[in-house]
Amino acid sequence: MPWTQQARGFFQALIRGEQRIAFLLVVLVAMFSLATFRIRHDSPTEDEWAHLVRGVSYWQNRDMRVHVQHPPLANAFDAIPTIFEPNNPKTAEMATWKNGYPPAGEYIKIDYARARAQLFECRYMAVLFLVGLATYAFFFCQTFFGWPTAACALLLIAFNPTLLGQARYVATDLPAATLWLIGVGETIRYLTSRSKWPLLTMPLGLAGAVLVKHNGVILIPLVVLVALVVAVLGRGRFEGFRPARRVLSWFGHFVLAGLIVIFSINAVYKFDRTMLTVAQLLDVPEQKHWTTSGYHGNFLEKRSILPKLPQGLRIPLPHPYLFGLFTIEEHNRRGYPTYFMGKSTQDGELGYFPVLLLVKNPPALIALLGFGLVLLWRTRRLSLPSAVLLAISVGFLAVLMKSNLNMGIRHALPIIPLLSVLGARTFARLPELLRGEWLIGARVVGLSSILSALSAAPHYLSYFNLLAFGHGSWIAVVGDDWGQDREDFVHFAKAHALEPLYYYPETSTRRVEVQYLGLEFSELGCHSRLPAGAWAALHLQYVRRWEHSSCAWLRGLAPSYVINGNINIYHVPGAPPSHSDHAPAPPPSETEHRAEPSEPSEPSPAEAQP
Repeated sequence: MPWTQQARGFFQALIRGEQRIAFLLVVLVAMFSLATFRIRHDSPTEDEWAHLVRGVSYWQNRDMRVHVQHPPLANAFDAIPTIFEPNNPKTAEMATWKNGYPPAGEYIKIDYARARAQLFECRYMAVLFLVGLATYAFFFCQTFFGWPTAACALLLIAFNPTLLGQARYVATDLPAATLWLIGVGETIRYLTSRSKWPLLTMPLGLAGAVLVKHNGVILIPLVVLVALVVAVLGRGRFEGFRPARRVLSWFGHFVLAGLIVIFSINAVYKFDRTMLTVAQLLDVPEQKHWTTSGYHGNFLEKRSILPKLPQGLRIPLPHPYLFGLFTIEEHNRRGYPTYFMGKSTQDGELGYFPVLLLVKNPPALIALLGFGLVLLWRTRRLSLPSAVLLAISVGFLAVLMKSNLNMGIRHALPIIPLLSVLGARTFARLPELLRGEWLIGARVVGLSSILSALSAAPHYLSYFNLLAFGHGSWIAVVGDDWGQDREDFVHFAKAHALEPLYYYPETSTRRVEVQYLGLEFSELGCHSRLPAGAWAALHLQYVRRWEHSSCAWLRGLAPSYVINGNINIYHVPGAPPSHSDHAPAPPPSETEHRAEPSEPSEPSPAEAQP
């Protein structure tokens, strides 16, 4: 048999579900290749240094003081490659660590080239969270919904540009999406089976969500409430029991789950300052943190519920974890500078996350969800697993819509895998809605997410779908530019001899990166006086901030070049530009000379926050 026929037979077997593990492996390999394509040419992003150093600190120290802004689990996993390196700098000896900040500036100052190489190695560990997410979704769907749903869910998750983009960096948002799906999936397993194993796997999944990002605490009340409704209705594992027994069983199961979650938190935090009384918690010297700087060491007394509790009450949670929860609440209260629908704001917008979910996901998923709504309206019924997925998604979205932290799609990332499973479920049920060519067309659209991934590669963070009508940067700009395009920008500036060049690096760690890459530039500011013929490079987020202010040099200028959709390069009138507008950045050269970095300053509070 010719090899072409063998190959066609193999792929036909994959599509029919006759080789399910092979199908999974083929998709995972393709996904991993896309997620890691040019991953070493994306410059270190602002947040990654803090996450990396937190991970290094976790393996070096028992004191969890730097794990306030984020819990340690994801950072510790990503930093596993660093624990085998000899003579790694000791984070506990750094002044910033003693103050409670991850000492990113001090760490990279010791040997920037080494720290940069470490970070790139840890990025491959970060991509494994996406591998785990896609794999879990596949087996979960195969168990509860069958083959077509499992195959489609795998494709929707593996080739979602937003998930691919978030997976490339050492951060906590993709790990949160992974652990949320596991927590919800094991909750569904608990609700639909009387097996005892889910009484362990469900709380472990919930604990994982809590331990990779603080927004995991939102999942716990959502799960508890959904399970209570199922118990009251007598569905799933509670079917056939009397009402009192149903509620009592629900209560006992979640008491056990709560104990497992609390123990898991303490174990991952290495039991650091746990089981303190309220009075002792308030007496612990408060570490420095950018959200608490105005409270002069009395943040917990003024902005937490602790002073209202009995002073002798013991709290079974580590001090760093509890302190971190209250700082996130304070961060949300203060808001965050953002840009949405052509307007800069400090407070959250009600439509921010719904709109971003609509324009930052591939059309395949949006179309399937639309078909799903039509199917739901026609049938007026949902299976218990689908109802739980929908309830958790809607509940979390409602919480996000009231949030003041509009920092990009990343905070809504846990919703995307849940919606992907629902979209895949619709794909399997399309024959109930369509026939003939319409059915074939809908199936083609439902499986087209790989086209979205290929069209966005490798600049996934900047992806917007067709519903943005080409105005993605007008809809939202915060969250798409993490500084990852600096290497491409430097190579472009050198190749095109952009001199004199003015550039706004934003922070000390971004400055040291472009200095390391050998870029010569003068500092750019909103009120800089630029000579005729000069070049000015500005990240799009600051273009949006400065374009409505009194920046004389920016007024009326259109960018001559745009690097990866995130860095605008302007030519100041007075001398003609030497190249055509919007030229693409050339591929980076492996032989480019790299200058030694100058010493960065210590990170400011704004830099230290993720």
